[in-house]
Amino acid sequence: GFWFEDMITVLLLFRIVKSAAVIGEVLYVKTDHQKNAAKTLWNNRNLKSVDQYWLAHQLVDYGKNHFGLTDDDLLVYNLLYEYGPQLYRRTFGLDYKTRSVIFESAAFQFNTIQKSKTKFNPFRQEIWMALKERNSIKWRLICLAWIFSIH
Repeated sequence: GFWFEDMITVLLLFRIVKSAAVIGEVLYVKTDHQKNAAKTLWNNRNLKSVDQYWLAHQLVDYGKNHFGLTDDDLLVYNLLYEYGPQLYRRTFGLDYKTRSVIFESAAFQFNTIQKSKTKFNPFRQEIWMALKERNSIKWRLICLAWIFSIH
């Protein structure tokens, strides 16, 4: 019943597997239809978009509690995307106050993650700083720049 269930791949599965392989056979087909989450999310003010933050938070905790995962570069790398442009896009239709609460929640949770000294691309570095500083204006501007850039 959650939207964004594909986050389990980047926030949990990629961090658990020891190796992976690519095969040439199609095993998953995404169906595009009018009730697809990608279409309904950005076309209305659906509060279900809050699942973006909540599910990311739950997956991080689940990885720690059930698989003994520690905070690593891959987690930070993917959270900077999930709590950056993805969260911005997916909550765009919500009112300012709700989006502010979601941003504050994501910033609080992100700041509990142990960061490494790895330097990420400039967009991720700026999202990192905006979350660290809890600067929602900077966050919004960087997310917009990221969304409209070619990277």
